[in-house]
Parts: sequence; structure tokens; C-alpha cells
Amino acid sequence: MPFLGLLAAISVFSLSSCNKLKIPDEVAGLADSLKGATSSLQGIADADAGAAVDKAKEALPDLEGVGSQLSNIQGLMDKLPAPAKAIVTKAIESFAPQIEGLIAKVIAIPGVGGAIQPILDKITAGLTALKG
Repeated sequence: MPFLGLLAAISVFSLSSCNKLKIPDEVAGLADSLKGATSSLQGIADADAGAAVDKAKEALPDLEGVGSQLSNIQGLMDKLPAPAKAIVTKAIESFAPQIEGLIAKVIAIPGVGGAIQPILDKITAGLTALKG
């Protein structure tokens, strides 16, 4: 019987070792980042024109982070294991339509586009590239 116990322990260890896939932090946190970007853009879109520019400037660091994260993930896609690719696909499918709609709304607010247009373009390009 001790042999069976050892065999079971080895099997469990082997299976758990095989199932440990390294999912990069950029991928694991993508949905949260996109949710944050959605919230930031919503805050800009809901503000009056004067306050929207200020809100856009406040949101810039977070939006820049999302733009960089999307770029980093683009560079990793060919190397990601299938479960990580599935995380990316699900996050993009869930958040891209709303983010793209909010970006269009935000750009239409006078003064906002000029304040954050380059990062909005980077986010849009990243979402488009990751949609496949």
C-alpha cells in the first residue's frame, strides 16, 4: 500500500506541475485595466465641456497605462498559451465596444481631443489589433 500512496503523490505533483501555466501580469490584469479605462472615459464623457478637459488630464496617466498594456500584450500574443489568449479575447470582446463608443463621445467634446488624442489613438489601435 505505501507504493500506491507514493504513486498517487507523484501523480498529483506531476499533474499540478503540468497545469501551472505562466500568464503574464499584463494579461491577467487586462479586464481590470479595461474596466478602469471605461470608468475614466465615462467620467470624461459625462462632465460638462469645461470640466471634461480637466477630467481628461486627470485620467491621462491611467489611460496611458492601458495603452502601454495593450501594446505589450500585442507583442506577446504569438507566445501566449491558449488559456492566456482566451483571457485576452474575452476581455477585448467584453470591453472594446463600450470603450470605442466612449472614445468617440470624448473626442467630440471641445478641447478634450487635443488634450488626450494620442493616447486615445493608441488605445483604439491596441483594441483593433487584439480583436484579430
